[in-house]
Amino acid sequence: GLRYANHVDRAMVGALANWPPTTTDFVTQLIEEHPIEEGSVKITNLDEYMAFLYDLAYASISPNIWAHNDLHPGNFYVRDAPEGTPMDERLLFIDYDNSDFGTRNFDFTYYLLNSDFSDEALYNDFLTAYVREYNKIGPRELTYEQLDQELICQFPWAYMNRVYLFATYGGEQFAKLFYLGFKGWAEAYGKGDVSCPWEGRYQEYPKCYPIA
Repeated sequence: GLRYANHVDRAMVGALANWPPTTTDFVTQLIEEHPIEEGSVKITNLDEYMAFLYDLAYASISPNIWAHNDLHPGNFYVRDAPEGTPMDERLLFIDYDNSDFGTRNFDFTYYLLNSDFSDEALYNDFLTAYVREYNKIGPRELTYEQLDQELICQFPWAYMNRVYLFATYGGEQFAKLFYLGFKGWAEAYGKGDVSCPWEGRYQEYPKCYPIA
């Protein structure tokens, strides 16, 4: 069976446990057929894959919050209202079945992967709007660059979710494409072309430590 190192985060292990064994076998084979060995990164099996993803998620410094965890566009509703009504009075989120403590950047990357996040203008507008609203009430000043870095470090985990999803529901070729997208990111990370900050963690929020 699949073995997990002690430092692999409980939430990630729990997420994988929801998928059938046939999916795990498919992903294991995918990694073995397309290993990643570039600079500081070596991923030749599922344990190394998970350990790398965990390190990225931990390094992203995204704060732990009460997260929706299923924030795709189908769970957004905009209520009818008189002209001029602010959007924050019209926008509703639904389907909180998966809600739990999690990171801010998981919700963001999940939403963006289910939207046309390849549209640079949409991506920029999304981050800019969040930074603007967050800085009205947040416990610290947040910059666009900091939020962008949070998402960069989370996208590999979001890609992994897509790998598992497509592998489970008959989309093996799409699963392979998402894995190869992750592979390109990991190789860039290994060469030092992208990085995660590690420092600047939010002391204003409760801490979630890895399993010892």
